[in-house]
Amino acid sequence: MVWLNETNITRRGEEYDGAKDALKWAAMTYVVAALASIATLVQYVLIFLGNRDRE
Repeated sequence: MVWLNETNITRRGEEYDGAKDALKWAAMTYVVAALASIATLVQYVLIFLGNRDRE
């Protein structure tokens, strides 16, 4: 966002707001991917701990 402001790539108004919104949702993909990775890790830990009880 700082780069957009400094270089005036986008005009203020609708174009700027659209770029800001697109960048926000692009960043959210990283958040969702991190959460999915954590969920997968927890799943594997639970599977591992569940298999230890059977031995």
